[in-house]
Amino acid sequence: MIALSFEPQPVVQDLYDLANAEGELLSVAAKMRLGIDEERDEDGITDNEYVLTDIAYQLAQALVFGRFTHSASEPLLHDVLALGEKVNREAWAHYFYTGNADAKCSLALEAIGYL
Repeated sequence: MIALSFEPQPVVQDLYDLANAEGELLSVAAKMRLGIDEERDEDGITDNEYVLTDIAYQLAQALVFGRFTHSASEPLLHDVLALGEKVNREAWAHYFYTGNADAKCSLALEAIGYL
């Protein structure tokens, strides 16, 4: 699992974090093709889906909070976003949207002094 900081980072850290996310997604895709970690838990979610959705959620939040803004990050960011959609479009879209909405809500609450 990855853990993204939502604070702006140097471009080298952005590239490292994006490459790490890409590696995790490639691992998930390979495991899914091989049927590894595909057993559903009591919530009906596989271990692979947990990893994918965690990356989608964190990445969406990081983008709202201003990460990955350097032009050098752009190609890899687009690759990671496309890979997430390719691995599981429905789960990726849902959790990316949720992460985006939650981050925007946090910013709004912070702006009015609630957080």
